Amino acid sequence: MKARYALDLLDLPPNIGKSLRADEEPSPELPAYKLSAGFAIGLICLGLVHTAGDEIAAARPPFKQPLPSIPDRLLALMHGGPRNQCVFIHPQMMTFPEAQAATAAPPQESRSNHVREGPNVNIHMTAHPATIALGLMYMRTGNAAIARELALPATISMLEEIRPDLIPGIIHEYAQSVLKFPSSVEVDISEKEQAYWDEVVDRETVAEVYLYAMSGACFAMSLKYSGAIGDTYESVSVILEDRLRYLMHDFNIESIDWPARHLIRAATRSVVNLCADMMLTSMAILNVGRGKVDTIRFARYRRSHDYELSYWSHYLWKYHEEMSVHRSLAMLFLGEGRYGFKRDNLSIALLVISMYPIVAHHVADNRLYHQPLRFLWTHAVEPRLLVPMCRKKNKPIQCDIEIRFKIASPLPYFGTAPMVLPPIDDMASIALRGAGVEEIHFDLTKEDRKRDLMEILTAGHGRVAITVTE
Repeated sequence: MKARYALDLLDLPPNIGKSLRADEEPSPELPAYKLSAGFAIGLICLGLVHTAGDEIAAARPPFKQPLPSIPDRLLALMHGGPRNQCVFIHPQMMTFPEAQAATAAPPQESRSNHVREGPNVNIHMTAHPATIALGLMYMRTGNAAIARELALPATISMLEEIRPDLIPGIIHEYAQSVLKFPSSVEVDISEKEQAYWDEVVDRETVAEVYLYAMSGACFAMSLKYSGAIGDTYESVSVILEDRLRYLMHDFNIESIDWPARHLIRAATRSVVNLCADMMLTSMAILNVGRGKVDTIRFARYRRSHDYELSYWSHYLWKYHEEMSVHRSLAMLFLGEGRYGFKRDNLSIALLVISMYPIVAHHVADNRLYHQPLRFLWTHAVEPRLLVPMCRKKNKPIQCDIEIRFKIASPLPYFGTAPMVLPPIDDMASIALRGAGVEEIHFDLTKEDRKRDLMEILTAGHGRVAITVTE
């Protein structure tokens, strides 16, 4: 691991798990601070799992206190465990003679007078940042052990033990969630099962967990297929639009031909609104830079579906709803339709952090999430618009375009330019041709031709000069 990251990385997990000092007032922004520490751990370790192998897992802090490795400490912060296995403690509180001999002064109790602090970490404060830190650290690595740790509980009793608002933070190996949705077949429930649900199971918790998990899966799909073209894009777009329609609580729920209507009825209105906002954001990420009319209509409906002024003043999530709508519109016309989102690990991490589904009540609400982080998605963009130009007349022309990809699926794309290209790293070659125009070919497997294309997209604003022969 690089030395310049070591001190910062070793200091961040204790900041998540440490308790307040006796003379320290509990800050209302403490949860946001701990969550930011989780983001920082994930960003520092982003990609190091690939390059450093097991170095992160095997790394031990060079201190006398035998703290576990960083992933093990994060797991303890997520599931709960002894505080002395997660944070630095006074040398005389340790059981090692050499550590006790390091100082002659007896340790002083420094626990907070405002909150009763036990020997274990407070998972209500530490689970959220530790979860997102692990998710970012092992993103796209295929680590089965970490995926199992981040998976949702398999039983209803265990689901009722977790906080439903932590479900959106479970950003585990997101390829697992792609296209995995519950069956669309209605299930018959017997009277005995119905009685069990009425007496034993908390319907609201189950409904919220399901809707959060569904929204997270759709968000993962939008990240994976952002800017895609072809049949895969059409399939994902249909899924997102259908799910958003179901989450429109103003519609008649009984008319929805979907088994989850029972869950929508059981969940609170704030949860349904949050999931609808996340679904709209997912649609905007998928259609970034394209200005798709259907997505604009959904955003307009979300913006104007309530006309009563009392709705704005009574429901605290209205600010977050408006922010999601306007941000979605901005992404649809990103860079005047010239830009899209990159697919590298850092760009995906910035999108996850900036779109994090925590509801703010107003623009200065930094209690649970630092609002300036909402702008990080602007650093995950790249130019994508390709416009053929007549070399003689210096005017845009229309010609055929063929795009081949680095992998066998999707199949080669045949269309017309000007167009917004798919992600640059996904393409193997681009060919511009047509009747009466010269053929121009970009072999993106060669660095010089890829550099030429990036120069056209950036300095040339996507304009590629073509000689017209007719």
